[in-house]
Amino acid sequence: MKNINWKYFIASFIILTTMSIQAPIGITLFPLIVIFVLPLLVLYWLVYARVGEKRKSFLYKYLITTIFVILISFIVSIGLIRWQTVKSIEQGNNIVNALEVYYSAHNKYPEKLKELVPQYINEAPHSYMGYGNVEYLYLVRGNFNTEGSYSYTLTFPNTAIFNTTYDSDTRKWETISQFSK
Repeated sequence: MKNINWKYFIASFIILTTMSIQAPIGITLFPLIVIFVLPLLVLYWLVYARVGEKRKSFLYKYLITTIFVILISFIVSIGLIRWQTVKSIEQGNNIVNALEVYYSAHNKYPEKLKELVPQYINEAPHSYMGYGNVEYLYLVRGNFNTEGSYSYTLTFPNTAIFNTTYDSDTRKWETISQFSK
């Protein structure tokens, strides 16, 4: 651990973890690697070949620290994304319950989730993904002029390429790739 520069480690960890938290709302991790890791490696190899032993140990310390930060950030981010998904599904289940109570009272689902506020839920719902400001996508299927012929889906983005969706017909949450049909 003596080869790690702790100030650099903490700053890099915060930056990478913050960017990884944004990944669920559309920023993939590939640009993160291209923007930060590859230039660091190229710079390291370009400079490393042209410097003396004292400089080499300095660069080696930063390379080890960078690799360590990237690994720790990804491990933390995976756990954080799993926690965000579980909390978003719990919040989604509260919305589903409110939708069913609304349906029982009106024999139809609301056109928008905001119609549930404040009688059925306290505030307009947001998922826990990203920084907690990602709204659920709510779609009602059926004819609004015909009572009782409705179903709906409630969706939130799980990661850059996956959505988690609740379908009222199956009464299940599913995680589906945005690219699959």
